[in-house]
This record gives sequence, structure tokens and C-alpha cells, in this order.
Amino acid sequence: MNFDPESDKYYDPKHKTSNNATNTWLKTEITQALIFLISIILAVSIPALFLAKQAGLCPGGQAGRGEIDRNSCSCTCWDGKFKGCYDFRSSYGTDYHHVMFNLTKETYWLALLTAFYFVLMTQSLKFILNLVLDKALVLLYGTTSKEDPSPSASICWITFLAFASTFFPNIYGWWMWFNYINDEFVTFVATQLFFSVTELFSTFILYSFLDESSSKIPQAIKKDLYLIPMTISAAHITISWSNFMSNLGARNSSLIARDALLLGTDAVVIC
Repeated sequence: MNFDPESDKYYDPKHKTSNNATNTWLKTEITQALIFLISIILAVSIPALFLAKQAGLCPGGQAGRGEIDRNSCSCTCWDGKFKGCYDFRSSYGTDYHHVMFNLTKETYWLALLTAFYFVLMTQSLKFILNLVLDKALVLLYGTTSKEDPSPSASICWITFLAFASTFFPNIYGWWMWFNYINDEFVTFVATQLFFSVTELFSTFILYSFLDESSSKIPQAIKKDLYLIPMTISAAHITISWSNFMSNLGARNSSLIARDALLLGTDAVVIC
């Protein structure tokens, strides 16, 4: 037994060590649960904000068909099968629902596509939040935790800025695929495939460079690999420039804003 002068009591050192380990584990689990929750909220909120802003930039400031009358609307194109045996009509006696979809193979691909991008965004946000938390703990305590003296993660802020700039083009790519599949519109599928695949590849490279402490790639090779996202961004700008100038001449505010954001994010990666 050891004596603790602060509490003026004797204690078992094994029991105290066990308590410290339990408290450290509990704090870590709670922290990770909060980071996971914040990541999910951001992964849903960022695309939702994108859709809301996109609607606001439409001519007249209103997208779609404007306000609808929930008490009298009807939809003859909805099969209602996802409701199963339940009555598909609402308590209002109309066909209105906040979400309506048909059970088709296209719906499966839409769900798979959305889940793919959602998981990628959630994992990316979790990784970034953990790196930022580790950086904050280092500034406060000199290590990632009071109890753990192991080396801390080191976030590369320049790479972080370039990586963060890829969020918009990836969200835009997801939404374009969603609309192409949902509308069965195939005219620009090949073009969108090029942009989406190259954007994801560029994002993956930047993601792998975020944590400088865990990267085993030599600095010289890393500089060469960074040329890949730079080259991809330069190709995106070259291909999209004529379209941007065309929309600029037509004074289409929504398309100008879209093109400016896409070109701007590519410029950030190059710089």
C-alpha cells in the first residue's frame, strides 16, 4: 500500500493504475463518439447546404416548381411500393410525401452511389477532426494526451487546404451522377466519368498526405506524386474554361457561380 498525501489515505497502486487506464479509455471512446457524430452531421449538412445554395442561384431565385399545395397534390408516377402493405396515402388524403421513390434498379444504384460518397466524406471528416484534435492537444500538453507520450500526428496545413477544396467538386460530381441516373440522361456520362474518377484519384492522393507523421513516402517522391493532383486540376481547368466563358457571356448566374467554384478549387490545388 502507498500513501497519498493529497487525500491523506493509503491506496493500492495497481488499483489506481487500473482506474487511470479505464478513465483514459472512456475519455477516448467518448471523444471518438463525438467526432463520429460531428462527422455524420457535417457529411449530411454540407451537401444539403450545396443543394440549398444551388436552388437559390437559379433564375428568379427559385428552383423547381415553387411552393406546392400539400392538401391537393397528386403523383401518378410513384409506384408506392416502398411503403409495403401500408396505405401510401397520407393522413391529408393526398399523395404528398417528403420523400417519394420507386423501387427500380436505378433506385438501387442511386442508393449505392449516395452511400459511397457519404462514407467517403464521413471517413475524411473523422480523419481531419482527429488530426486537428491531436494538434490541439500537442499545443496544450506537448503530446496527444497527458497519459500517452507517443509521437503526435502532424497535419500538413497546405495539403489540408488543397484537400478541403476538393469537397465541392466531389459533392457536385455525386449530384450530377444522381441526376443522370435519376433522369436516365446519358449525354454527358462519359465527360462526367472522366471528371469524377480523376477528382476522386486526386482527392485520395491529397488525403494520404494529410498526416505527415504517418507518411512513409520520402519527401522527394511525395513532391513528384503531388504533381498528379496538380496535373489533374490543370486538365480540369483547360477542359472547362471554354464552357465557363460561354456561360459568362450568357450571364447565367447559377452556371457562372458553379464554374467559378469548380475552377477555383482546381486553382487552389495547383497553387
